[in-house]
This record gives sequence, C-alpha cells and structure tokens, in this order.
Amino acid sequence: SRLPTSRSVASRSAHRHRHPSYLSFSLRREGETITGGPGKGRNDRDVLWQIVTMTLRGSPSESILVELDEHLPWDGIVAAIPRLGQFTVTVMIDAPDLEKAANVAVGEVLEMVRPFMDGEPVGVETVELDEYDRRADEPTIPEIVSSPEVAELLGVTRQRVHQLLTDNPRFPQPFMRVGSGPLWIADAIRKFDRQWERKPGRPPNRTRSAA
Repeated sequence: SRLPTSRSVASRSAHRHRHPSYLSFSLRREGETITGGPGKGRNDRDVLWQIVTMTLRGSPSESILVELDEHLPWDGIVAAIPRLGQFTVTVMIDAPDLEKAANVAVGEVLEMVRPFMDGEPVGVETVELDEYDRRADEPTIPEIVSSPEVAELLGVTRQRVHQLLTDNPRFPQPFMRVGSGPLWIADAIRKFDRQWERKPGRPPNRTRSAA
C-alpha cells in the first residue's frame, strides 16, 4: 500500500478502518467533499492528516514485510533497514491531533507486528501531512566533500588528511573514489572531528601539517 501525499487520491473501506473512531470514507481531490463516516459533507481541507512512523527492532523476511504492508489498517508502507536490524511502519491517519494519531497507530500496529519484533520499539514520530510532504521534497543525497574540504573541516593540511586515512583506524573510509581523488560524507568527517583526540599542544583548526 502506497503512502499518498496531500495532492493524491486515497480511498478507504470499512475493513481498512477497523478502529471505531475512524470509519470508512473516501477522500477525493482537493476541493471536493468527503463522503461516509463522521463529518460527512466536510471539505477535505478540514481533514487533519497525521503521519505516524514507528521504528522497530527486527529483520522480517521480504515476504513478511509485503504481507504486513498489505494488511495495514490504514494507507501506509513497511520498509526494512537491514544494516541496523530494524524496520519501519509508516501510516497516514485522519486524527484530531498528533497525540491521538500516535496512540491509535501504535496500539494497532504493535498488535500486528509484535510477532516479528526483537524487543521493544526504537521510537515513534508523528508529523502533520504538510511536514511529511516538505521532507519528501528535500534532497536525499548527503553532503559530499573532497580532500581539500576535509582538510578545511579538520583544520589540517591535505597531507595530514592522507596520513589520517592511512594511519588512523577511526578515520572514515571514503564514500567513493573518483578520478580527482577520494570523497567522504561530510557528516562522517564532522563526527570524527568531534571524537578525535588530538595530540597535546596541537589545538584544532590549525592548518599545519603537524596538526
């Protein structure tokens, strides 16, 4: 099931809205009316869409993820994060506020996915649909930096960057290598800088080869 944006058409049926507070209805394009369920005849601008994302520990198989996705009680999506041994469940709910949306979603989603979880949930985030749309429109490519930019971030020379890459096991490995040289993810370099124990007498941000 695909998580729609505020500009798309979504439909609901009674079996997908099992919670009594959220009866079946059909959402039409902007400006048309909502039919069915409480609030019949409202303009769809009055619908308060909330997006709830639960992050859970566990590594369900692909077939289980597909089955969970197909049986969500609301429009939404289930996704795996293999490198962390986690998966996420994101659903779109018509609720009067963020707290109500989170309480309803957590109760029903946990009941459905608990057999596939390893321990307690990692976290829950609830945002309004407009905020969800705004985030979806943001660039997803991370900030990439070259050796000169790494040197500037760390306050050292390019030669020192090469030395750190060769001699310091905690220094981030390049994200990729191109003809002009290695490239790093900027956030990884900033994290290294925060944790880097420099030698006494050599403060950060000094652009010397011995830094």
